[in-house]
Amino acid sequence: MGRIPGLPRTDLFSTFNTAALAFSPDGDLFISNEAQRVRIFDPANLEQIGELPTPAFQFPGSPSRLAFTSDGQALVGTSEFHQMAAAWDVPSRTLRWSRCDAPRLIMTIAPTSEGPM
Repeated sequence: MGRIPGLPRTDLFSTFNTAALAFSPDGDLFISNEAQRVRIFDPANLEQIGELPTPAFQFPGSPSRLAFTSDGQALVGTSEFHQMAAAWDVPSRTLRWSRCDAPRLIMTIAPTSEGPM
């Protein structure tokens, strides 16, 4: 067991739905936080090994849900509280898309002709 250091808290939101975590298919730990950052950790030693780009939202917020596509190529994050959604390309650690006007989100990952959506 160990402890992952937190980030400075913002005063803009309550502690409701401020973070999420998900393990990638290859075992890395992805953690979101209210500073809009998704950090990547090696769960064996809890060392931070990377970070995903911050979505360009109008206000701070974080995904309160994270999920990987079955092949581990994409990570999707949503937050009903912050009305946001974002998707990242995991191998290249780039932001695919994001939006902040998406109320009542339900997360579903499905195959499309252009890749997972």
